[in-house]
Amino acid sequence: MSNPLNSENSKPLKLSLDTYRTIFENTFDAILLVDTESNYIDANVSACNLFGYTKEELLTMKIGDLTPKHYAIQGKDLWKEFIEKGNQKGNYILQKKDGKEINVEYRAFTNIGDGLHLFFIKDVTSKNTIKKKLEESENMLRGIFAASPVGINLIQNRTFIWCNEMMSQITGYPLEEIIGKNTRFLYLSDKDYEEAGYSYSQKFAEGKIAELDTKWKRKDGVIIDIHKKMSLLDKKEPDKGYITSVMDITERKKVEETLNIANKQLEDIVEFLPDATFIIDNNKKVIAWNRAMEEMTGVNKENIIGKDNEYTAVPFYGERRPHLVDLLFNDNEEIRSKYNFVKKRGRSLYVEVFTPALHNNVGAYVWAIASPLLDQNGNIVGAIEAIRDISEFKDAEHRIVESERTLRSIITAAPVGIKLVKNRQIIWCNQSMLEMTGYTLQELSNKNLRFLYPNEEEYEKVGSILYDKWANEDYREIETVWKRSNDELINCHIRISPIDPSDYSQGMIEVITDITQRKKSQKQLDQNLEYFAHLVDHIRNPLAILSGFVQVGIENKEIVERVLRQVQRIEDIIKQLDQGWMDTEDTRVFLKKYL
Repeated sequence: MSNPLNSENSKPLKLSLDTYRTIFENTFDAILLVDTESNYIDANVSACNLFGYTKEELLTMKIGDLTPKHYAIQGKDLWKEFIEKGNQKGNYILQKKDGKEINVEYRAFTNIGDGLHLFFIKDVTSKNTIKKKLEESENMLRGIFAASPVGINLIQNRTFIWCNEMMSQITGYPLEEIIGKNTRFLYLSDKDYEEAGYSYSQKFAEGKIAELDTKWKRKDGVIIDIHKKMSLLDKKEPDKGYITSVMDITERKKVEETLNIANKQLEDIVEFLPDATFIIDNNKKVIAWNRAMEEMTGVNKENIIGKDNEYTAVPFYGERRPHLVDLLFNDNEEIRSKYNFVKKRGRSLYVEVFTPALHNNVGAYVWAIASPLLDQNGNIVGAIEAIRDISEFKDAEHRIVESERTLRSIITAAPVGIKLVKNRQIIWCNQSMLEMTGYTLQELSNKNLRFLYPNEEEYEKVGSILYDKWANEDYREIETVWKRSNDELINCHIRISPIDPSDYSQGMIEVITDITQRKKSQKQLDQNLEYFAHLVDHIRNPLAILSGFVQVGIENKEIVERVLRQVQRIEDIIKQLDQGWMDTEDTRVFLKKYL
């Protein structure tokens, strides 16, 4: 199609367009020249910049090519209306080369020349976006003011200019009784009113936001605690007023008062706990250090309160370092490695550790337990740690271990059988007991003693003597007969004593001595004594006969005297032997003990 601007008949129009060429190229608005068939005939620089096409590209396009597909029908209708009715203006959606849609304002003029139409286009995308955002912001702000749980108001010269509905709920006054009034009517006294005014005026003068707690009187006469927060609308022009938020904190004050009382009680409890105790907050700062802790460490609470938790380690380890309570905030392997063990019970952690710096670097074993302090949502807001010096306990424990080791050695080395019996069942026994009976430990453990006795009668007899009706007795004893694993009978001496005289159900310690050999020795002794008595008689009888014979049958007095002297000497020797046997210390002890 030929360009009408090049025809001879269009020279005046061309001249006119040339006159405006400078305007076209320097205006900020996009300008497009379109023919009746909707072809672009000309475009200025702003149009090229707006749509992202070069001028050459635009001059190959139709007006509908810049219209998004979903606006194609609307675009055709507007074009038809424009051709039929003439000049047109309004808002429209066009599409750039990169596919992005833009909002535009346009003005269109028909037939400015022979079949030519002129379009002025302005991109108002940002303007519409800003306007939309502003409307959304206003709607959001309006919604916030309406739904706000705090009272919000605009005040100028201490007079309410505007208030939200919550101000009415807080004060009990309808909005019409608040707006336009000086704020004085809400305060309890002129003094309160003046102090509040002075407080926020000072903050405003410093360019800061003002906050204060005060008291107001509601319309129904109820006194309420309120928290006010105020900010100038324009710091450069304070006379424009300030925005104030008002919160009824009456219930919070009551809760705080109750909480303060509870905290004071808790502080008193912690202070007088027998265990050394300290508390840290969520920032790991020490907020409590009780009397027992002062006594244990020698550090006064005034010197530790407010300090970082790591300082609490110094009296124990001689240096700042993380310790047990830190594991509640951070389960760190490096911290765990400083302890032989860390055990968990519920939310609490506990350890047993040697602290070298306690008691002027003498050191002490301590037991420590740390527990988190939680808010109502289960979040950690602090922690408490209690520490107990268990050095004496450890010493006693060591002595007990040594004592048990010594006792075990004695029991193991003892030449007599030793066993623990409950309800006539063997709970444990020593090696000598095994050797004495010929049974293994497994064969004896938890077995009733009946199988050791040769018959039921002997078992019952020993039971009635040793176990029936104990009353304030240290021990009981008896001699009996046992049957070894090879059916050999042995003589035993049994002595028993209760573990706990106040509770015989705890069992009895029994000591068993194999007296089989002693029984044999006693029998042999009895036989020897009897043989010696007969021997003495056999010696004395011939001596008596010899003495009588000499006196009667021998006339030589000298010989008689000599023989009688020798007989008397033999008699004296026999008496000395007889008396010496009976007087021998070992013999007397033996006979006294066993005969």
